[in-house]
Amino acid sequence: MKQKDKRLYLILFLLIAAAAFLTSGRRGGNGDLSLEISVDGRVTRSLALSDTAPGTSIMLRPGGGMNELVISGDSVRMVSADCPGGDCLKMAPLTSERGVIVCLPHKLVLKLRAKDGRKPSNPDDAIDAVTY
Repeated sequence: MKQKDKRLYLILFLLIAAAAFLTSGRRGGNGDLSLEISVDGRVTRSLALSDTAPGTSIMLRPGGGMNELVISGDSVRMVSADCPGGDCLKMAPLTSERGVIVCLPHKLVLKLRAKDGRKPSNPDDAIDAVTY
């Protein structure tokens, strides 16, 4: 291996390490996020993820239906629902303010929000529109 190749690899490694270090500080842990549960467009419950024990199971009964979600530290996922199709069970777990879990038959929406009420740091992270 030539001396120039070694320098190039070292520079690339340092650039990648610096980028990883700089972006890791922006993520923020679950300490500043809360789970917002909405039924039929109204927020019915809000839970701080930092105050909830990992593995906590929550049973919801929106509109006569039944949904169960599990909070595991830094993520929230739907584990059971009695709605037809079960599309809410196929959605990815929530780990940041970017995603939502929706159960349309029960008009249930789960999303993570900053506890201090601040808007998402990136305007592209905000929801543009909601359709029914």
